[in-house]
Amino acid sequence: SALADRCEHVERASIDEAYVDVTREVDAAVATADAAVVDEMVRDGIRASGAVVPLTPSTSEHDRRLAVGAHVCAEIRAAVFERTGFTMSGGVAHNKMLAKLASARNKPNKQTAVSARAVTEMMESLPMRSIK
Repeated sequence: SALADRCEHVERASIDEAYVDVTREVDAAVATADAAVVDEMVRDGIRASGAVVPLTPSTSEHDRRLAVGAHVCAEIRAAVFERTGFTMSGGVAHNKMLAKLASARNKPNKQTAVSARAVTEMMESLPMRSIK
């Protein structure tokens, strides 16, 4: 599949939903890529994503890694579209529950990144029916 070709950990949730753990891809990029390349990934990830609270990759390593994850998410979404013609939304967060909730924020065909600082604000703004 277009997802499995790009990432090692893909968990199918339903006919049209999957969880993709990009931790290894982020680890590899941060460990092996030139600093300028990682900085560009961070910028691309931020440009590609909406955010509950803006990411601050210059002061937070967690936000920097989330931004690289957002870059990977944008690449995956582009690869799925190129291969299948289908668009998809994405959520980038530190766990799959938050990522799922985030993916619904900017539909269709967009993505949202949720930093640890944004969790309380995001959860307070959600209607109870959104949390399953």
